[in-house]
Amino acid sequence: MLSIQRSVTCPWCKSYYASAPLVPNCVNCGGPLPKAGPDKGEKPDEPPRILPKKFVRQVMFWRNTHTIIGVIFMTIGIPTIAAMGFGLIFVAVGYFLFRHGKKVGQEKILALEKGIAVDGNITDIHQDTTQSINGRHPYIIQYSFTTKEGVEQIDSVTSWDDNNVLRNHGDSIWIVYIPENPSISSPWPPIV
Repeated sequence: MLSIQRSVTCPWCKSYYASAPLVPNCVNCGGPLPKAGPDKGEKPDEPPRILPKKFVRQVMFWRNTHTIIGVIFMTIGIPTIAAMGFGLIFVAVGYFLFRHGKKVGQEKILALEKGIAVDGNITDIHQDTTQSINGRHPYIIQYSFTTKEGVEQIDSVTSWDDNNVLRNHGDSIWIVYIPENPSISSPWPPIV
């Protein structure tokens, strides 16, 4: 029987494996790796979960567009307040972008650390042609899950990993969400 070798990118530290490793966790950070094919892998541990520190920093800053742009705007705005007068606008816009990015990052970390795990399904996968970096477009992966109260939730994540082309509509995945606010959710392991 012929098996397709599939590359894997660790969602926690972004380590790249040319073919799916035989071990279930990343050898660099210890985080669980995504499974190849329709297998959704092991159910996440009960909360609270300890996330790799590098991953938390990336979610809060390096992979958080709003936070980065907010810092840039504030950095440009502060010196130009006295010089040009309109720097206060840059500082204000930067502050609100930074605050929004921080809130989004904290919600993702909260879901991954303290969310309860439920079964979910991928409902849509498509490339977002409105964004592009070096001629590449990210994938929008929409997923749905049912809360413990029986309410269906739909959410999505953006990913630049080309392995997402191998995902299919209806694939089963683990979702972690906050019961008090089911709109705070994330796939487990996170989709990079």
